[in-house]
Amino acid sequence: MKSLTAVRKKSPNYPVEFKIKMVELSHRPEISVAQLAREHGIND
Repeated sequence: MKSLTAVRKKSPNYPVEFKIKMVELSHRPEISVAQLAREHGIND
């Protein structure tokens, strides 16, 4: 009998500069965090 193991998708490691930029953008009142995530492909 074959053993099946679940394959877990590895979380990406974003550069510190990218993280800082996302935090700065998230503080802007005209954009939601969900919208920001979608626009930068981190809500997949």
